[in-house]
Amino acid sequence: MPSHLQRTSRRGITLVEMLIVVVMIGLMVAVTLPKAGQVYDHTMVRSARTALTNLYNASRATSRASNQVVVLRLNAGIVVLERNQSFPSTAKDTVTLGGQYHDFPSRYGVTITGPDSIRVDPRGMLIDAGPHTWVFTRDGWSDSVMVNSYGRILR
Repeated sequence: MPSHLQRTSRRGITLVEMLIVVVMIGLMVAVTLPKAGQVYDHTMVRSARTALTNLYNASRATSRASNQVVVLRLNAGIVVLERNQSFPSTAKDTVTLGGQYHDFPSRYGVTITGPDSIRVDPRGMLIDAGPHTWVFTRDGWSDSVMVNSYGRILR
C-alpha cells in the first residue's frame, strides 16, 4: 500500500472541537448564573431572619438570667442588646451587652422594617403591647419574624 494512503493514528482534539466545548460551557454558565444570584439573595434574607431570631432569644435568656429588663434596639439596621439597670427603665440606666453592634445591612445586605425596639421583662414576656413584626427585604426577596406579647416567636 502506498504511504500516502495509509491511515495515521490521530491523537488529541481539534481546535473546532475545543471551541464547541468552550461555547457549551459558556452557555451553561450564562443560564445558571442569574439563578445562583437569586439563591444567594434568598439565603441572605433567611440568614438575617435567623440572626435576629437568635438575638431576640439571647435577649430573653439574658433578661431571665439577670432578672432585669433587656431591650433589643434597632436603628438603621444596626441591632444592639441593652440591659436596663432599673425597672421601670430610664434611658440613663442602660448598659450595652457585650458592646456588640450587629450591622445587618453591611453583613447581609438587607433592609429591616419594624419596631425600633422591644423590651423584654424578667419573665421573658414583652413589656410593649404586641405582636411585633420585622420584615427583611433584599432584591425582591422578603421574610419576616413576628413576636407576640407573650414573647413567643410566631414567624
